[in-house]
Amino acid sequence: MRNIFVTQLEEPRYGCREDENENIKYIPVINEASSKILQTGVNTLQKTLVLKKEVEVEDINRQLTTKRQEFANRMEALARRKAEFELKQKLTKERALKFDKFLQDNESKRRRALRNYQMERKHNELKEKEIQDLLQELEKLQVRQQHLKKKVEKNKMHEDYLLKIIDHLPENYLEYGADSLVMPIIRRHETLAVTNEALVRQ
Repeated sequence: MRNIFVTQLEEPRYGCREDENENIKYIPVINEASSKILQTGVNTLQKTLVLKKEVEVEDINRQLTTKRQEFANRMEALARRKAEFELKQKLTKERALKFDKFLQDNESKRRRALRNYQMERKHNELKEKEIQDLLQELEKLQVRQQHLKKKVEKNKMHEDYLLKIIDHLPENYLEYGADSLVMPIIRRHETLAVTNEALVRQ
């Protein structure tokens, strides 16, 4: 008699004799779940229950190991993300400090430029005032120039007259001696000037 463990009934083979099949014990096919059979079976052995519990414990341990690995992976990923976040935060702080320094430099440059602008503006105002004063002085000088020009033109006839008579004067006309011809004219002019002043006072 052969001990054969089968999970389904063997189909009859062609050419086999029925007496050969008589010595074989056939185990019927079980369609129910193993957990249900173990729980509801009356002839279930205690060892089988222990094995079942060991399988469940191994399954739970495997799941726990998997969860621990997942937790470790998550913690590692979280640590990486935390390190990346700290690095980004550090870079952000450095950029913020650089930007703050940039703003301070710009503010300092703006203040210097404003101070220079105000100084240049005051300087330009002084220069404008100086230009206006010079223009006024120039106008006055131009008026004086016109006046002197008119005076020169007015006195030009005297110059022309003197230039005309210079050829007719004797050679010693510049001498101031007693017999000089110019001295009587000078004395006459002085007398007339004194008489004019006396008349003006009267």
